[in-house]
Order: sequence, then structure tokens, then C-alpha cells
Amino acid sequence: MSLFRSLIVYLGGTLLVVFASISPALADAPDVSKVENFATNVIQVLTVLAGLLAAGFFVTI
Repeated sequence: MSLFRSLIVYLGGTLLVVFASISPALADAPDVSKVENFATNVIQVLTVLAGLLAAGFFVTI
């Protein structure tokens, strides 16, 4: 049960990071540079989440 609880806490923290990081990218009018900036922000967040997930697997194993 402890692994399940730590997984829930980990996923909750990563969702908080996602929502805190992507929200500034959604704030302005559509423009080509804005779309590029949004895509860059989404890729950066996904990269961070993939790294955190990999680190979580290394720590739990």
C-alpha cells in the first residue's frame, strides 16, 4: 500500500507542475510566435515529466 500512496503523491505533484508550467503559454492571442512558444513549453514540460518518471523508477527499484 505504501508504493500506491507514493505513486499517488508523485502523480499529484507532476500534475501540479504541468498546470503551473503550461498556464502562462495559454494566456495570449493566437500568433505564429505564440504557437511556437506554446509548443516549446509543452515539449519542455513533457521532457521534465519523462525525467521525473525515469527518476521515480530508479528510486523505487
